[in-house]
Amino acid sequence: MKRCIVITGGGRGIGRATAIELADVGLPVVINYHSRRDSAEKTMESIKARHGQALMYQADVSDPQEVEKMFNWIKSQNYWPYAL
Repeated sequence: MKRCIVITGGGRGIGRATAIELADVGLPVVINYHSRRDSAEKTMESIKARHGQALMYQADVSDPQEVEKMFNWIKSQNYWPYAL
C-alpha cells in the first residue's frame, strides 16, 4: 500500500493550500469534503494539473461512522493514511 495524507476541508482555504503543497512534494492526497464537491474537484484538478496524485471522498468528519467508512475506502484504493 502507498502512504497518503487525508486533508479534511481540502476544497478551500487552508485545507486547499495544504493539499496542493503536500501534493507538490510528492505525497498522494485524499481530499475530504462534506458538502462542497465542486470545490474539492477544483482542488483535485489543480493537483493533477501539477502532476500530483489526489483522490476525493465525501464524509462528515463529525460522524465516526462516516470517518470509518472513509478510511476503509481509502484502504480499498490501496492507500494507507499517515497518522500525524
